[in-house]
Amino acid sequence: MALIIEDDCINCDMCDPECPNQAITLGEKIYEIDPALCTNV
Repeated sequence: MALIIEDDCINCDMCDPECPNQAITLGEKIYEIDPALCTNV
């Protein structure tokens, strides 16, 4: 996977709508990227 969401994520909701594959979702604490859906390699 080419991208990561770092621990200093403040959950500003800006990354979620930018992902064309809906690979970014809100996890328990921060947003997470599903590597099975992410095509940004």
